[in-house]
Amino acid sequence: MESENDFAHRLNEDGTIDSICLHCFITVATANSVTGLLKSEECHQCADSPLLKHTDGGHSEDRAKIIKWPETLPDDL
Repeated sequence: MESENDFAHRLNEDGTIDSICLHCFITVATANSVTGLLKSEECHQCADSPLLKHTDGGHSEDRAKIIKWPETLPDDL
């Protein structure tokens, strides 16, 4: 089981809570309580993602690519 610190919890407007993996940034589960998230967090295995850098099969501290936004955005956005 991964430790509690491997997931961030976000409260949604409807009162539900999202569990987000801090390694692969996937929303692992949404539930009505933190205890409802525990089983999904225990079972979660990070999938390979182009946003991740893996070294020796583990998680790297430098795992996310930096995306730069353009200086100006088109008017139709």
